[in-house]
Amino acid sequence: MLILIYSLMFGPHPVSMANAYNAYAERVDGIFFNPSAASMATRVMIGGFYSQSGYYGGGIAIPNRFVALGLGGVLDTTRNAMIYGVLARNFSGFNIGLGIQYLYIQDTMLKDSLKPRPHVYGGFSFYFSDYFMFGFTAENLDTPNALKLRFGIQVANYPLPVIGRSLTFTMDLNSTMARNVKSQDLASIGMELSPLYPLFLRFGYLYNPDLGHKIPAGLGILYVYNTVDILGDVSVNDIQAQSKDKVYTFGLTVKFFGHTVWAESSPKIVEVIPEAEASVTKICFRYILPSKITRWTFNITNRWGKVYKTYWGDDNPPSECIYWHIVDEEGRYVGKGVYYYDFIVRTEDGKIYKRRGGLVNVKKGVRGI
Repeated sequence: MLILIYSLMFGPHPVSMANAYNAYAERVDGIFFNPSAASMATRVMIGGFYSQSGYYGGGIAIPNRFVALGLGGVLDTTRNAMIYGVLARNFSGFNIGLGIQYLYIQDTMLKDSLKPRPHVYGGFSFYFSDYFMFGFTAENLDTPNALKLRFGIQVANYPLPVIGRSLTFTMDLNSTMARNVKSQDLASIGMELSPLYPLFLRFGYLYNPDLGHKIPAGLGILYVYNTVDILGDVSVNDIQAQSKDKVYTFGLTVKFFGHTVWAESSPKIVEVIPEAEASVTKICFRYILPSKITRWTFNITNRWGKVYKTYWGDDNPPSECIYWHIVDEEGRYVGKGVYYYDFIVRTEDGKIYKRRGGLVNVKKGVRGI
């Protein structure tokens, strides 16, 4: 039972997405599911979380073009802990990692009955395209009689028809291949929707023979300060079978250093006067990347993710700033409101760097008489 409980002890982001996390790398929790997540991360990540069910934890992921490092752990109120340590490497978009999971038990009786020991787990992940990623993990590699396999996919930033919002969809399939033990096939699905940037809504569905059907939910917020990303998350879930008590989990993640992409605009507030010459904002591309850019896309969107204007290329973004005349692809003025950007870059080593941020506030002016 203790091992089952620890399999659910994660931060609010994976909890709200029903643990469909094998192909995910946006939080430190990614290394708990797939050791290759350390090399999938594009920047240094430090995160921590706390759950009302009585545990807390966190970790750090340090990506590197040679060997990436990930360290993390979860501790409950009885001082039992699960500790993770991973090494990972990126090979032109193919990420592979190897790690150790160690269950530390403070209780003497439990320690004698379970005899905790380190277990080796390995995994890989790779991008099929800019938006589609596949992940695979094998746990208990040192104990073939208790081998567990986990498959996952992620479809990120996929625009939904009609409503124009972007969707991140994840799915995991788990299978236990243990000798003399009945195999358990588990399924989990998670979705993330941005209805009002920088807010994110998350929903999941988890089927577990021991816990029944679970439908967790969560909320996230992103704050960008210069080149530092601060992400706050909260989830709600009923962790025990047949329980109506809701458990809240809270977490905070900070991304900094490393390689990144972003954009700067000036002015930040533009007033468009009807029948007058179009107002203009100057957009300058910024990036710190480890290798040559093979493709980039820059979308100008509203707060709901609807794309109004797209710039792209198969080489570096323009070194000179570009000018957006506050019009869409058809040359029509956009309406008043706050506009954002999605900047997506792929490099020749196969890695993808993404960033979303505020661009300009468009106001409607009145021509003077």
